[in-house]
Amino acid sequence: VFEVEDLSQASPATVSRCGMVYFNVEDLGWHPYMYTWLKSRYNFEISINAPKPDATVKEIKAFVDQHMTTILDFRARECTELFATSELNAV
Repeated sequence: VFEVEDLSQASPATVSRCGMVYFNVEDLGWHPYMYTWLKSRYNFEISINAPKPDATVKEIKAFVDQHMTTILDFRARECTELFATSELNAV
């Protein structure tokens, strides 16, 4: 039995035998991670009895939707990184 550290090193045959669906991080992009974080933020707002959890999460989502792509484009075009980072890590 061979075991890989993560699925990025597994062959498609190995993944299919395990009955998994593997998505590459680069293919998904940062959107699913951001929306998962927003769901957890909403649950956190509820747990601390925040006055308007719906409005808070809606405002954060609107800001991200409006500005994040522009910010990431600017970063790619105008900034020089000392250490390369992915878009997901930058978000």
